[in-house]
Amino acid sequence: MAVSPLGASRAAIAALSGFQALLPIPRPFKAESAFNISPVTESQDMSSASPSTESAPDTSRKMAVRALIILVIITVVLAAITAVYIFSRPSYAGEWVGPGNVQGSGSPNAVVASLTLGQNLLGGISGSGSVCAATGSTLARVPVTVDGRLSGSTASLTLHAHGGSASVIPATLAVQGNLNQGQLTISAGEPAFLLLTLQQGNASDFNAACNQLIQPASGN
Repeated sequence: MAVSPLGASRAAIAALSGFQALLPIPRPFKAESAFNISPVTESQDMSSASPSTESAPDTSRKMAVRALIILVIITVVLAAITAVYIFSRPSYAGEWVGPGNVQGSGSPNAVVASLTLGQNLLGGISGSGSVCAATGSTLARVPVTVDGRLSGSTASLTLHAHGGSASVIPATLAVQGNLNQGQLTISAGEPAFLLLTLQQGNASDFNAACNQLIQPASGN
């Protein structure tokens, strides 16, 4: 049976309408539901921050403060120890005068010494002075210098004689100093024997003691 073109068109339209009826009806697009975007308040943003991120600066600051406190404590302790060491050790500074005996290349001689010493914070000792000895009826005065440093409670010193006779005092002599109850003892055993017993004095004390070395000779 032949089908007319008009009938075929109507049948095709009817079939297409039936197919569209089977398709689901699309819903309207919502941007918020598609991307699940919701407004974020300031309180929610602060609460969502990581606790470790917030505490990291505080932890670093506390560690820096602790390190600074420890450094200050160490500095104070070292300063206190240094102060105790400086102020408790003996001081050889001053002007010292007194008698003694020395025996170098010649016979023993009675001498009088005058030493003006200085001492720095590191324990270094230096100074100068004079040693007088009787040679017959005259006095021989030998200029000397001293250098050395503290060694515990004593002082290791070197006595340098500038001019004079080696029979009075050697040109260079290593000596030991010992300070006890305001009395300075300087001694040596080699290459020459030396023993000086000094106390705080001045130039007048030194001159008077030197003159006494020749008074017996002048009295005769």
